[in-house]
Amino acid sequence: MSRKFIYVTEPKFANRCVKDVLKNKYNMSSGLISALKKTDDGIMVNGKREFVNFVLSERDVLEINIKEGASENIEPQYSELDILYEDSDFLAVNKPSGMPTHTSMGHHFGTLSNGVLYYLLKDGEEHTFHAVTRLDKNTTGVVLIAKNRYAHDRMSDQLRQGKLNKTYIAIVCGRLEGKGVIDKKIKREQDSIIKRIVSD
Repeated sequence: MSRKFIYVTEPKFANRCVKDVLKNKYNMSSGLISALKKTDDGIMVNGKREFVNFVLSERDVLEINIKEGASENIEPQYSELDILYEDSDFLAVNKPSGMPTHTSMGHHFGTLSNGVLYYLLKDGEEHTFHAVTRLDKNTTGVVLIAKNRYAHDRMSDQLRQGKLNKTYIAIVCGRLEGKGVIDKKIKREQDSIIKRIVSD
């Protein structure tokens, strides 16, 4: 999905280059800035294509156009989606148990990615599947999906900084009494790509 930003240059960014605005005002990643440079209308100043080293003057109109192509190897497929929230940047979906989040060697169809890409076709644009959070196939819960690369970068950054909190509810066998904290290191179980075990 495309995303557009229009910024009228304020005095604090006058006599500074476009790259400063992208990094310091919009917190864009180096990868996204690199992609904008390769897009014909990725960076426009006063209606003319410019590059990241262009020096802005006060009241210059900077237009940023973020464009996406279709996700490779993910075919849109209709499925019932339990959408909890949606805006121009994000989609929060309640993923059912038994549905993989991503397509993989063993799951080309029936995944959340297939269903979300089909749903997003309603706006007539190509989309890339950007899952900010992921859940295992047999886990049910909220999966946050970004509709564009910029939103994905910003939310992934918050996730890395610990500003995005995730809460899990588990069903366990046996009887638990009292309360406490499990604070152990984990690693992937040998011969499994999904299971994790406690390990130093």
